[in-house]
Amino acid sequence: MLTEEIGIVSAVTGAGKTEMMAGIIKLLRCPTIVITEQLVVLDQIVERLKIRKTVFKDDIGMFCHGQMPDGNVVIVGSIQSLVPPAKPPKKPTLNKKKVFKQIIQWMKSDPGRLGEIFPEELVNKLLGSPKQLLKLRGTFYTKAKKYVTNHFHGIYVKAWKSRRKKSKKLQEMAKRCDMLLVDECDKASAMGYRKFVRYWFDGRRRYGFSGTPFDKSRPVESLFVRELFGSIIAKASRRYLEGIGRIIPVTYNMFTVGNPANRRDKTAYDIAVKEQLILNESFHKMVAKIISGFPDDRTLVLVDTSPIEQLGRLLETLIENSKFIFGKTSTDERWKYINAFGSGDLRCLIGSKILKRGLDLKQGCHNLILVGGGALWSDLDQKVGRAVRNNGRGKARVFDFFFYDNHYLYRHSRERLKCAVSLGYKTRVIFGNQELDGAKFVKSRFRIPKSVRIPNPTPSLF
Repeated sequence: MLTEEIGIVSAVTGAGKTEMMAGIIKLLRCPTIVITEQLVVLDQIVERLKIRKTVFKDDIGMFCHGQMPDGNVVIVGSIQSLVPPAKPPKKPTLNKKKVFKQIIQWMKSDPGRLGEIFPEELVNKLLGSPKQLLKLRGTFYTKAKKYVTNHFHGIYVKAWKSRRKKSKKLQEMAKRCDMLLVDECDKASAMGYRKFVRYWFDGRRRYGFSGTPFDKSRPVESLFVRELFGSIIAKASRRYLEGIGRIIPVTYNMFTVGNPANRRDKTAYDIAVKEQLILNESFHKMVAKIISGFPDDRTLVLVDTSPIEQLGRLLETLIENSKFIFGKTSTDERWKYINAFGSGDLRCLIGSKILKRGLDLKQGCHNLILVGGGALWSDLDQKVGRAVRNNGRGKARVFDFFFYDNHYLYRHSRERLKCAVSLGYKTRVIFGNQELDGAKFVKSRFRIPKSVRIPNPTPSLF
């Protein structure tokens, strides 16, 4: 990086990309902007940069969630803060539940507002008996809905104006920076990054960091990443990092689910996900049984379905000593449960996309279970990366599912297994009480040997 002014550092999860950032900032000591895709990783990056004393008197500022830097040498933040939406927000569409919920909140905190919506007689009646609110009909409800809609729209417009104003200041700061560092640069194909580099960053040095910079299943996006950051200038392989003890080896295990005869069923993908993952009780019990097979281990479950919350909540109720966190979980709660998981007080942490990229689980995990998942190789590599961090035991297990009851789920399962094999993980596919070597299964074009009986698949690994 000292000899090349633009390029990509390709280092797998756990290699220490944040440490590399700290190292180059400390060596060059020039005005620097650091951008990350994941908001949850911001605090982690700032903490690491301060520990390494990268700049004099920890002159590091953040921009996210309303925070603004103040002429700092190093500024760290999100691309969303730098590039706000161009168009003002549209008026929201509210249902009855949200309208009534807001009015009830005003009844408790600001009853004077009700006088702006309803006549005095009705206000007194509602304050005396809040349940009367459910009986609102016709003109009264229409007026209430319009008032609440305008209230929320006003909040959204105010936030939009504030973001635009702050983003202009941030863009001016960015123009004074001489170096740009982008974490998880494989996401930099988005228009926001391209706008930023073209119009608001004039510095000489530009570096991207990612374990999966170029995904062969996303050729167009890979071209955009090359346009912004050039080619790979440094690389750390998984085998090398395992050899020096930086990361730990993992085994990749896939349980078969369903009947191979159904693999040509072309029910739409979203319907198949709902039927076979979200609402499938036997599948939920299968996940819970895997976790119960390792009572002394810390297990991380990554849920990748839509909707995420419904399945996460169902698993949380089924799995003892578990907690589900997702986008709507407050930052304080997230860190509370992440730290409890690291200390061993929480046996199972169930998460969504806020956990699958970048976040440093300091104590690692013993088992990682992938629920759902798609077909992108870069996505799988990032997820499996949650299991390679040192957990004190020196090895970890990854569990995934090979779905047979739907064409699209089956095709995605095949891609994930091919990816795991190509990345060099020891893989196996489990049919009830029997198992096949993953690499041989891929090589045979996913043909099931005649010697393998196809029972009702249940996890029998233990």
